[in-house]
Amino acid sequence: MLDERKNAAASRQMAGLASLDSGNNRVGFTGRFPFLSSCLIMFVCFWLAHFTLSRAYQNGLNATLLVGLIYALLTISFLWFGFRATTSFWKNMFGLCAGLCWWCFFGEIGDTLPADFGVTTGIGIGYGNIPFLLILGIIFTLALYKKVIADDTLLQWANFAYLNWLGHVILLTVYYAPVLGGSAPELGNKIDCWEVWSKERLIATFVVWGIYLLVLLPLVIFKWRKSADLRLKVASGFWFVILFWSVFVEIPKKLIYFRLW
Repeated sequence: MLDERKNAAASRQMAGLASLDSGNNRVGFTGRFPFLSSCLIMFVCFWLAHFTLSRAYQNGLNATLLVGLIYALLTISFLWFGFRATTSFWKNMFGLCAGLCWWCFFGEIGDTLPADFGVTTGIGIGYGNIPFLLILGIIFTLALYKKVIADDTLLQWANFAYLNWLGHVILLTVYYAPVLGGSAPELGNKIDCWEVWSKERLIATFVVWGIYLLVLLPLVIFKWRKSADLRLKVASGFWFVILFWSVFVEIPKKLIYFRLW
């Protein structure tokens, strides 16, 4: 009888410890909903990036240089936070944020300084990047296959940096490549492009729009629902947002001019 009471007390103690351990390791919102969390964070970051860059350009060279410096420092900071993060979600999320800030510094401001302010940077984003991106894509694919990039933060930084660059080049090719003929208004012109673009350019634009909406967006949702890999779920949030932004913001505001801010 005494042994039974001791065993019962020990069982209650173990149950209490298990309950306490479960409470200390409770999975938060980001752990339970990594895709949704990634989507929300990325959407806010996309909006903030476009807003701050637009305001910087409107306020001139000094403001643009200052914002560029801030994004360069943010890139380093987010990488540092990612390397020190203790949860898988934030290791991946900080990598995506670092990729966004790097793109703002390199791809956006680095390309705008020579175009709008006459400052030489040696950076030009456009259809001329296609050969380089093809080679870089092969290298990145091999690195993924061979699992060369072991750190999740670096992997997501590379994921964002490459795919965002590729996405920009696809749209810029459709907008400006001479091979599609007709008029191609310069970047920043306040004009409804659907009125002046060639038939071929309009068709190419709608083909890209349709592929993004009807093929790639459903594919991202399918991969998110089927995969148990948290890295893929967080990355899918970024893929969803960049495709959604292209379909419902970037392409429409090119066809029919409107300002978001």
